[in-house]
Amino acid sequence: MLNFITKYLAVKKGRKEYDAKLTQALRDGTLTSDEKQELKDVLEHYGLEKKDLIAIQQKAFAMTFQQSISDKKITDDEKIALEALINFFGLSLEEIRFDQRSFNKFYTLGLLEKGIFPQMNNADTGLILKKDETMYWLCAAQAKKHKSVTQRVNYGGLTGSVRIAKGLRYRVGSLNVSRVTSDVVAVEDIGLFWITNKRIGFKGAKKDFAVPYEKILSFDVTPAGMIIAKDGRETPYIIAPDDFDVPCAIISKVMNPGE
Repeated sequence: MLNFITKYLAVKKGRKEYDAKLTQALRDGTLTSDEKQELKDVLEHYGLEKKDLIAIQQKAFAMTFQQSISDKKITDDEKIALEALINFFGLSLEEIRFDQRSFNKFYTLGLLEKGIFPQMNNADTGLILKKDETMYWLCAAQAKKHKSVTQRVNYGGLTGSVRIAKGLRYRVGSLNVSRVTSDVVAVEDIGLFWITNKRIGFKGAKKDFAVPYEKILSFDVTPAGMIIAKDGRETPYIIAPDDFDVPCAIISKVMNPGE
């Protein structure tokens, strides 16, 4: 029993020291050789095992990841540092709770800042690209449209009722009925929003369109979605992808290459 308590207290003290040293070392986002050795010394001195460190390492990796994306991008150096940290911990991506989707997003934004466009495989989408056309982005999205909707019926005025028989009442007084109609943006279809070096488009179950960049009159982002006005079309397209940042950055880079 005494040995168990001694071991428990040693592990508790070791975890606390390991946590403090790891947090301090990762303030700059990387671990030097000396810092790695200090952490290994703490581990060996207190007899810490992998299970004793997982929670600490998960927290440290999350902190480092948040530092990396604080400027809304991940650089190549930051990518290498994150990979090195995972390797040092000896944990799988599942154990480290690695957010692959967020990493892909911010790494792509980092590449776009350098003028490097992502390339995606469209083999399973049924989309046919033109000659010299490259798929830059594919993501789930909703196609929306403006729609007039009657939202509710308002009853106004003083009313009452008189019981005539069981389950039967006679209404007396005034009863005013008014319909409230408003313009809303409703979901029209669900599908894929895609971007290439030549066009942007949407492929859904009911709606399918493609717009060459030279035909885009304006491109705006609103809470409802991306508003795309096309030359020769009276009603703009409204597309709401799962995430706006990367699609908007790609379109902006293609249409404004000098910026």
